[in-house]
This record gives sequence, structure tokens and C-alpha cells, in this order.
Amino acid sequence: MVRNIIHQFAAQPRLYKQVFLSFLDLLAFPVILWLCYVIRLFDFQTPIISDATYGIILISFIAVLSLMITGVYRFIVHTFEEILIWKLALAVAMTMIALYVLRSS
Repeated sequence: MVRNIIHQFAAQPRLYKQVFLSFLDLLAFPVILWLCYVIRLFDFQTPIISDATYGIILISFIAVLSLMITGVYRFIVHTFEEILIWKLALAVAMTMIALYVLRSS
């Protein structure tokens, strides 16, 4: 059953796969970021972005946009190589800079 789902997904056009991966990241990023804060502060009541209006949505879009700009989604659909790691590092750096700018203002 799972194998059939994977084969059906693999047969879809590239754009469909890229949109699906972007959507998954939009959902997963706030949870991952919250878990990082929980681990760092050891407090389950920790908000992700307490000062920014719509902070969770904004941060998620910044992260996904960084991945799109660097071409990570396009690259993941094509292949997985060492250059992917560099693109991921650049996307993470862009997200961190955006978080710092949002927090500073």
C-alpha cells in the first residue's frame, strides 16, 4: 500500500512534487522551530515568535522562500548530491538573518 503511494507520487510532474514539498515545509517548520526553543529553554510554554504579528506564518514563509530562492526544491526533485547540502546551508543562513532582523526591529 505505501509502496503504491510512493510510486504514484513519483509519477507526478515535478511542479506537483515541488508544491507538495513546499507545503510540507510550511507545516513542519513552525513545529521544528518550537521544538528547538523547547529544547533550548526546557519550557513547553515557550512561544515561537512572541513579538511579531503572525510570526509563525511569517517565519514559515521566509524559510520556504529561502529554500525556493536557492533552488532546493527543484534540486531535490532532480537528484541528491553534495551541492544540496550547500544550498540548504545557504537557505538556513538566509532564514537566520531574517529572524535576527525581525527580532531586532
